Amino acid sequence: MQLFSGGLWKDSNFLKLWFGETISLFGSEITLLALPLTAVVFLHASPVQMGYMNAASFLPFLLITLFAGVLIDRKPRKIILVFVNFGRFFLLLLIPLFAYIGLLRMEFLYLITFMADAFDRIHDDKKTAKCFGLGFAFIGEPFIPRFNHGMKDGSAC
Repeated sequence: MQLFSGGLWKDSNFLKLWFGETISLFGSEITLLALPLTAVVFLHASPVQMGYMNAASFLPFLLITLFAGVLIDRKPRKIILVFVNFGRFFLLLLIPLFAYIGLLRMEFLYLITFMADAFDRIHDDKKTAKCFGLGFAFIGEPFIPRFNHGMKDGSAC
């Protein structure tokens, strides 16, 4: 492929961003499947409880996105992206830990779902800004179409 032979794939900044965001996307997609399955299989969640869990996943979009976008634009992008990714990781790591010690409950899954999706909203806002900024700052304007195409190959941006 011509895309993979170009100078863009030799740029270390692009490769770090692409690899990190692809791993993050992989984890997000597993979570999207695993959280509802955990509720149904292990906690025998009712349809109403699953509705509450779905609502908990959409509330951050309504409550956080607008305000977070304004507030986090004043902070360094890279630090926020790393913090949010590790925050999601540690939040989701609590689920098997609580299941192992017998404390896993639906209320806990509602909270984890809300917080993980809040981190997702912040991550998505910052990632868009990071990709745009990285594209112009490190790659250069002539490479922007190839940059966007390369990020879409990994669905990272």
